[in-house]
Amino acid sequence: MSSPYNLLKFVFIICIILNFMLNGIAKANDAIFCLNELVDVSGLIVDLKYDGKSIKILEFGNIISSKLSGHETLYEKGVTGESIIWERFYRYLSNLSPNVWCVGKNLDPNRAVYINFQKLIRLGGYYCSAVDLLKQDQFFNELSDTISNDLCVDLQNCNGIIINTGHRLLKGICKDLNLMFPGFIFLNHAAFNYGESKDCACNLFDSCELRQFRPKWKIYDARYSQNLIEKINNDFESDLLVIKPLNASRGQGVIILSKRDLSKTLKMIFTKKRRMKKFKNDSFNFWAKYREKKFLIEEFRESKYITVDGKQYDGTMRVVFVLSYHKKNIDLSFLGEYWKLPVKHISQKGTLNEKHKSKVDCKRRPLSVAKVSKEDAEHVKSLLSDVLPILYKKMLMQTYE
Repeated sequence: MSSPYNLLKFVFIICIILNFMLNGIAKANDAIFCLNELVDVSGLIVDLKYDGKSIKILEFGNIISSKLSGHETLYEKGVTGESIIWERFYRYLSNLSPNVWCVGKNLDPNRAVYINFQKLIRLGGYYCSAVDLLKQDQFFNELSDTISNDLCVDLQNCNGIIINTGHRLLKGICKDLNLMFPGFIFLNHAAFNYGESKDCACNLFDSCELRQFRPKWKIYDARYSQNLIEKINNDFESDLLVIKPLNASRGQGVIILSKRDLSKTLKMIFTKKRRMKKFKNDSFNFWAKYREKKFLIEEFRESKYITVDGKQYDGTMRVVFVLSYHKKNIDLSFLGEYWKLPVKHISQKGTLNEKHKSKVDCKRRPLSVAKVSKEDAEHVKSLLSDVLPILYKKMLMQTYE
């Protein structure tokens, strides 16, 4: 027979387990309640490989920090004289509210954020240098006099949309912002991290139903060793791999290589920082300043080859879209798409990077971008329509949990 002490011990353990379970249920209920009340709008891009049958999503990006110059090169301007893709984006936002505010200070005139803010302002948006200065802006206050103070934002009748460049504001104080600006929507609050961090973006696909939509990947410690090489070789069957940093954009630090070059390449980028600085190619010299503790390895995937000026290219398709969430409903609106092309076509002599890594340069001849056929565009958008709402729901859950 068990002693009274053992019985008490057993009861105590059961109580602890029940407590954890009840806390988990409470947190889940809070998350469900939060999603029921939530309103969100996110403007994003996605780069993907398309083989004619399926898609492999490579990464996300925030629309505000993307120039989209490739689309502007291929298509005529809209009725306002601005790029048609920005006309569509502004029309989407202004249909929710005519009060679209672009907020950011010390912006570099050569960077995408500044250029895109100028476009939105010309289309009818307003500007302020900082979120905390909005309350001091006379015009903002004049508009606010006619605005509801209801904290429960209605997507179809919101008080305004604030597009903010401040990373800190988008990473953790949404509740404070909602109290400061009742009825306003902060663009990309849910999606921001997934456009900035490949680590966060990869984790979205970590489920049985979603892994099929991304090339196989794994994250490793950014420290060279023979054990690291053996582990990568065992983890991936593909002979061609892609090395990626976790926090870069515009293809910086991306190296496509065969397994036979894996050891010498990783040894160089992790142990020979001074040598890396001498490279003119940003696929390599980026690693001289890399300070993250992790990096990404991804299996190499190709798109179906597209023909441009009689030459075949392995392109990467960029798709631009807006997602919104309100009253448990997700809306997905596509704004445009185009192919980004590598520097060299498939038949040319060159490195794997030169023939497979896309690089947009609108001054390059032949062009570094190409239109997507109507058939391919419709098929890709159909495939994305199945997966993007699922990914977006995960972004919302992870952001507001």
